[in-house]
Amino acid sequence: MVLGIDNGTSTQFIVRAQPVANAKSYEAQVKNGGGWLPAGVFTQARRMEIDNLTPGSIYTVQVRAIGGSTGSSDWSAPQTCRAT
Repeated sequence: MVLGIDNGTSTQFIVRAQPVANAKSYEAQVKNGGGWLPAGVFTQARRMEIDNLTPGSIYTVQVRAIGGSTGSSDWSAPQTCRAT
């Protein structure tokens, strides 16, 4: 479901995900060596800004759709990216 992760401003990722029919929002989570941490709830799949990252650190990101008849989708496959 994650189409790409780009570096935005310093300490920020811009995550793009595949839109899901009937999704009301999208939830992201990140981890950096520890457990998963919530990264925000977003209204669109095209641009999810994840802030407050440590430059030079590698993060793993997952996204899921919220809404529809099932309440939420499964988490996407994990994707990794280095913060700048």
